[in-house]
Amino acid sequence: MLNEHSKVSIAQIAFYGPAVIAAAALLFFRRAIRALPRFPWVVLLIFTLVRLAGGIVVILYENQPSSNGLLVATLILLNVGVFPCIAATIGLINIITFIDFRRNKILTKTIVCSRLLFLAGVAVLITGGCLQGSDSLDDQETGTKLVRIGYCIVTVFVASLLSFQLFFWARKSKLSHTSFKVLSSASLAMPFFTVRLTYAFLSIYRQDQTWNSLTGPVAPFIVMALLMEYCVLLIYLYTGYKISYPEEHATRIAGQAIELKS
Repeated sequence: MLNEHSKVSIAQIAFYGPAVIAAAALLFFRRAIRALPRFPWVVLLIFTLVRLAGGIVVILYENQPSSNGLLVATLILLNVGVFPCIAATIGLINIITFIDFRRNKILTKTIVCSRLLFLAGVAVLITGGCLQGSDSLDDQETGTKLVRIGYCIVTVFVASLLSFQLFFWARKSKLSHTSFKVLSSASLAMPFFTVRLTYAFLSIYRQDQTWNSLTGPVAPFIVMALLMEYCVLLIYLYTGYKISYPEEHATRIAGQAIELKS
């Protein structure tokens, strides 16, 4: 008989199946975005695949709770699954930089550093998730500490995303129409990320089962985690299908190419 977590996972699979198709179609078939950096759409597809796989793995674990392998896989997917979605935001910021701030070397290098910070956080979280699934109590405690450190690193990364957005908002008069759309979408997603990360911190700092995404009640997990992630996904998919390379930039680049040839 299916328990509440298994039912939520079935719903997760049902919602993310179409999302995988939409993200794949955006990445591989929408020509209007091919002149732009494709990183946000790559990681968005990865996010949908991770969440789809996560739903399947949770169902398998609920049916085989004694399997350490499934426990480790479940913990990793629950802890790390949201971060490709967060990484898509830095991809959107990269699009703005590519279009309107390409010559700003300091900004470009800062974005690269923020990516490295993000990767470090993800690596720590994966390591912590592996240790949390260990039979050793010492390893479990170490894993919990690493997960906390990983979330703190990612929180700093999210703060850097907010600072980038504030930088662009202060210069919105210089933004192209496409960049303004991208910036608006990234800013719209930030409150959802805030709620999602709040749930993550409650789950690792509070011993209360209310915030345990694997064994606790499903309502907080649905409202503060899954729903928040799906809202961000819809915002970013909509953005991907609505934007294109700015015509004024394409015209300017074409003109420069003609001048060079002549």
